[in-house]
Amino acid sequence: LSGLASVTASTPHRLFAPLRFTSSRLARTQRKILASGDSEPTESSGGDLSTPPRKDWSLGTVVENNAGNADSSLRELKISVADEVEYLEGVRFKGTDGRTVQPRWIDEFRYPGQFVGLSLITDPEAGAPTKSVSNWTSDLLNITSSPYQARAKSASLDASIIELLIDSSDSDKSSKLAALKPGDQVYVSSVVGKGFVSMFDNKLGLNTSMEEQRDLVMVASGSRGIAALHSALSWTPVMAHAGTNKVTLFYECDSVSSAAYLAEWDMWRDAGIRVVPIYKEKGSEEGTRLIDTLFDGPGGFATAIESNPEECAVLIAGTKGLGSVALMRMLTNRGVQQERVLYCDFF
Repeated sequence: LSGLASVTASTPHRLFAPLRFTSSRLARTQRKILASGDSEPTESSGGDLSTPPRKDWSLGTVVENNAGNADSSLRELKISVADEVEYLEGVRFKGTDGRTVQPRWIDEFRYPGQFVGLSLITDPEAGAPTKSVSNWTSDLLNITSSPYQARAKSASLDASIIELLIDSSDSDKSSKLAALKPGDQVYVSSVVGKGFVSMFDNKLGLNTSMEEQRDLVMVASGSRGIAALHSALSWTPVMAHAGTNKVTLFYECDSVSSAAYLAEWDMWRDAGIRVVPIYKEKGSEEGTRLIDTLFDGPGGFATAIESNPEECAVLIAGTKGLGSVALMRMLTNRGVQQERVLYCDFF
């Protein structure tokens, strides 16, 4: 078996100490959030890495492989994950809480921003990977379908249907994943992560932000960023929230032809979500165009919030390194509460 595709990892940064910004400290903090049972998802462990509710790896079959953008450099994989469980005698409908002998694979997918790992099958006789998915937190893929969509498509099946976005140019592993054909099989890990939560108070996240009627600002950089946020943008609660509060997506990508989910932009706009594409300038440093648009250009951050920056929540995905540090600093300098900046990323 090969390793997992490194397609969705990025590096959010903790700025708890105003004068010190160290990636090692950030990594320790985020790992605690991901492994903790006290984060925003309280209905279940939501993918607790230390105590997976069922086996770590399941067999998955590619159902579809479609172009994810105009130049086909991104591929949308639809995967059917084996998810047959025993139901208690007399139970006719699947997906009912407490009616199965063991939880379904899909039960752990509850929040936008959660991940799975994929492992290519190079030797059918070797079986599933032996290492726990908790050892691969830097090589995971965001589930791009929303939890509602995944459940609806999986309700009457002995399988769970999920969608993933693969950047074929990201690595050799991702290139192989992008080339998979319908009928090809892979191993799919259990669902991990807590979705979008704060690194400073892991009880605060996307759900609590909507309950508190906060404006939402979503910042996606590249394919990794939009893969993480697509699940939120397509989630019914977020679409409903956009009917009463401001929801804005700032999406940085190379060009129109490389932009993902173009066909869905109008659907998001119809729901009340403002979509602001940001196309990089050739030769520009990573993230500079994004920050310029957010804070210096017309229609930026100030337009994305109703009035008080303290009353908004910012979801960030796909930013890297110093660009992530700079973005956090500029948001907090403009009045955004640091615990209201939400990340879902592993690193």
